[in-house]
Amino acid sequence: KYDSSIHLNVGSGQGITIRELAFLIASKYLYLLTLNIVNDCKFARKTWEFFCVSPATVFFMSCYSEAIFSALTFSGIFYCTEKRYWVASFLFCLSGATRSNGTLNLVFLAFFVCSQLSLLVKNKTNLLAILSIFPMLLIASSSFFSFQLYAFITFCYPSDMLQTFPEKVQKYLNKENLVYP
Repeated sequence: KYDSSIHLNVGSGQGITIRELAFLIASKYLYLLTLNIVNDCKFARKTWEFFCVSPATVFFMSCYSEAIFSALTFSGIFYCTEKRYWVASFLFCLSGATRSNGTLNLVFLAFFVCSQLSLLVKNKTNLLAILSIFPMLLIASSSFFSFQLYAFITFCYPSDMLQTFPEKVQKYLNKENLVYP
């Protein structure tokens, strides 16, 4: 006999482990980011402490995407402050894949890169360095555009996907007049 509770427990354990690891990474990068910006260890430590005990921590303590998203966002912003924009663009791409509002992290990347580029323009640096922002923004936004393409192909093109649903699901979808791929 198949015991599904074993798989549920293993999956829950994996979710808790991933969530805890992501929360630790988010905490570390928030501390490093604060230290980079204000250059004050005491303030960075207080920021870290408030992050760990804030009311929003309930979302970090459940098997939810918030901890992974925060880890990717904080680390991306940290690498922007370190002027490692390519690393930041890949992290922002992953944060956009984790949650849809991760696409807004493009603003951080654009701000840091454009502020750096303004210095390059003043110093009359080559055009290639100035144009480097476009591939970075393209990488960071690729998760958003990939999902849009997937949704368009799934819902806007006729397909035989209904055949892959179990009969019980097909009946329910038809009975409720639900839109399905």
